[in-house]
Amino acid sequence: MFPEQNNLSESEGELSIDVRRYLALAWHWAWLIVLATVLAAGAAYLVTRQMTPVYQASTTLLINEAPSNKTADYNALLTSERLARTYAQLMSKRPVLEAVIGQLGLNLSPDALHGMVSINPVRDTQLIVIDVEDTDPERAAQIANTLVIVFSDQLQATQASRFASSKDSLQKQIGDVETQIEATRDQIQAAKDADETARLETRLTQHQQIYNNLIMSFEQVRMAEAQTLSGVAQVEPAITPRAPIRPNVFQNTLLAGLVGMMLAAGLIFAMDALDDTVKDPEEISKRFRLPVLGVIAEFAGDEQELITLHAPRAPISEAFRSLRTNIQYASVDKPIRSLLVTSAAPSDGKTTIISNLAVVMAQGGRRVTLVDADLHRPRIHRVFESDNSSGLSGIFVQPKVQLNGWVQATNLQGLQLVSSGALPPNPSELLGSNKMREILDVLLADNDIVLLDTPPVLSVTDSSVLAPLVDAVLLVVRPGETHTSALKQAVEQLHRVNANLIGFVINGIGLRNSSYSYYYRDYYKRYYNYYEPVSAARSAKRVGKGIGFFNRKPQRKHTHAAAVDPSLQSKK
Repeated sequence: MFPEQNNLSESEGELSIDVRRYLALAWHWAWLIVLATVLAAGAAYLVTRQMTPVYQASTTLLINEAPSNKTADYNALLTSERLARTYAQLMSKRPVLEAVIGQLGLNLSPDALHGMVSINPVRDTQLIVIDVEDTDPERAAQIANTLVIVFSDQLQATQASRFASSKDSLQKQIGDVETQIEATRDQIQAAKDADETARLETRLTQHQQIYNNLIMSFEQVRMAEAQTLSGVAQVEPAITPRAPIRPNVFQNTLLAGLVGMMLAAGLIFAMDALDDTVKDPEEISKRFRLPVLGVIAEFAGDEQELITLHAPRAPISEAFRSLRTNIQYASVDKPIRSLLVTSAAPSDGKTTIISNLAVVMAQGGRRVTLVDADLHRPRIHRVFESDNSSGLSGIFVQPKVQLNGWVQATNLQGLQLVSSGALPPNPSELLGSNKMREILDVLLADNDIVLLDTPPVLSVTDSSVLAPLVDAVLLVVRPGETHTSALKQAVEQLHRVNANLIGFVINGIGLRNSSYSYYYRDYYKRYYNYYEPVSAARSAKRVGKGIGFFNRKPQRKHTHAAAVDPSLQSKK
């Protein structure tokens, strides 16, 4: 396979993981997304229902352009569009609006009416659409229709004023000539038999000729007026609307629901992006180039920490056996005989992991000694309900390393325990000393494997000084709690001291309530074929709590323990 094909396969694999991860995250928070959607939609519905409905009435006007302006070229089209825009502007001016208010008797100001009216020319046509919005549907239609009438009248009056003076002058002259004609006729009638009749008839003819010329001039003015007069015609009157245009209850509810859903999803994914904790096993495997040797699901509390003992047939116990097998095959050339288990930070569950790992290793027929090397906050003795009056700290004060009396036997064949003992003031110096090497050598002489529980890497230096002395180190990671930055520092710290870090064990995966439960279930099934959570009560009822499992009277040398802590002498 070519490198390009490898890169392509890795990219496709990462994309598939991301898609599954985000789908799992969305599924886990689906209740929040649904809740945000319902709340936003419900709030929008209630608010919208309380809003006053607004109705819209519309009418369409056609511009009757003056015949003298009509041509067949492109300039005529531009002229028509400019005329339409001009008329649209004029109809929204105060004189027209005030006339509409006065004619309808509206209790509105011109500015208020202007906000209710929308006038828009239709592009590439001689049409103008007038929209009127009002809470009263009948009044909206009345305003639209009246606006057309008022504007048409004002437009006609404005254009007629250009020819009014000429027409008035001609009408006055025509009137004067008519008077003169009537007077001349009367004179002719009175002087029918006089010599003077011919002269009067000549005068009458002149007056009639003048009259005809005035009439012709008047008609020419009227024709000129008709050729230059533009107007508007209402081609579609406004009718009373039946349904409001807003608020749109369905649309507002739908949009609010979508916004609520998007905000909730955005918040969830933003929180996930800002979350620095480890989320899935493959993520840390690819980032740190180390394998995940085990995936342990979350199970019941303190009294059931030894689930491999109390419920050996549970799937979680099978996961510990898978971890045991993976550790065995982590180093084939040089078998792992000493294993240090630690974590990046407290509360990752390292003590629970190493305790159950010790049990399954002993159940597998190996001789195992579990050493509590956490000399700050030891817990092994609590998990195994054993005595901690003497332990590892007491061995350091011996001139010669002897384990007789310091190792506590158990009723589980093959498993022994070395508790922490009294807490010394200098744990890191003790754990990094040559005496610790001797202690490990003595323990390895009598065991197949020695397991050491140590403090978190980033809390104190104990794990770092002890890691080079063992064959391998196992790092416990808890999804949702272990921060990636802290895990990176822990890995780098272990590498700096040349520790043999063989991999990670993922602990405490919530297969039901985790944000990535779907993903983890799929990953977890690689270790066994089914998931059957075992409750603490049912497990205890089935096999008991393991009382009597440990030897309550281990052999020990009290003098050595007292040498570390004199107060222990009173406990002998």
